[in-house]
Amino acid sequence: MNPRGRPVIRPVVCLRRTWVARLTDRKAGVLAKTGSRDRTQAVIAAYESGFVTPGRAMGTA
Repeated sequence: MNPRGRPVIRPVVCLRRTWVARLTDRKAGVLAKTGSRDRTQAVIAAYESGFVTPGRAMGTA
């Protein structure tokens, strides 16, 4: 990468790291609240509780 590109790419990398950190924190919170050890168990808990139903994406009417 040339010297002119570094100032442009640095903020993008910083934002991505922040986004990943927030996503990791949110995932950990969901796992703790549902008592799940991983994402698969959290999805199973969502189906079993009726929060998600087969054939419908979350956030759709």
